[in-house]
Amino acid sequence: MTAEILYTKFPRIHKYYYENLSMIPDVKKYKVFDFALKRHLGTLDQEFVARRCHTGTEFIMHGSTWRVICVDDDKLSVEVEASAPTLKAIPSWEGEIIPVEHEVAMQVGRLRDTFSRAVDSSEELQKLSKNLDINDNATSRVKETVETHIRDYPLPTNDQIVIERFENCIVIHACFGNLVNETLALILATLLQAKSGLNILTQVDAYRIAIVTPVKLDPNSLANELLKLSPDEVSTIIGSAVESTELFAWRHWHIAKRFGAVESKAD
Repeated sequence: MTAEILYTKFPRIHKYYYENLSMIPDVKKYKVFDFALKRHLGTLDQEFVARRCHTGTEFIMHGSTWRVICVDDDKLSVEVEASAPTLKAIPSWEGEIIPVEHEVAMQVGRLRDTFSRAVDSSEELQKLSKNLDINDNATSRVKETVETHIRDYPLPTNDQIVIERFENCIVIHACFGNLVNETLALILATLLQAKSGLNILTQVDAYRIAIVTPVKLDPNSLANELLKLSPDEVSTIIGSAVESTELFAWRHWHIAKRFGAVESKAD
């Protein structure tokens, strides 16, 4: 006995198919307006608004710092007011920068270490120039930069993390790439918030993590937190913390659209 397979066509199938041809998220643009002068300043990606823009958030646009007054999702607009420069301000172009892979960032750290060992040897610098296929002028400029830095400060490399404090901001210099540094920032922010009850802000790129707090923190205590972390603790902290992040909600929103659970044009 042969089973019969019945194919049928549902009314929404064509619409779902054509609305989900591309795997690139359909990101809308929000217009940014200066509340005081009633002028248009520029645009922000929907992802940046969803993840970062809340009342009181400060960000940088056109070289100036702006504070968010309100976000109107119906009109796709953000009203802001001018603010004094601050370390908490987020660059509005943050999401446009291509992420750096872990291995690429580690290679940058290895090159820093190699140059720092070769600055006192012309022969070693010549070998580096040849191996890296760069001219003498480029080698000289890198040598000068590294030499100036290591004269007064430790150099962050692939196997050396440097932590420094400036006012109420702690910067962790770590050549681990965007994904690893984002993860470390989430872990440290979660631990510090749990222990101190303070509101912790973080900014991350491929080579550093900035942690901004209302009060000054001791860099040594932060270093101790990093050294005490075990792989099991990291997994547990990430598992409990990631679900409350804006990025988690944003990804789920796009997955829901891809499955057709949410209309593609829904806000």
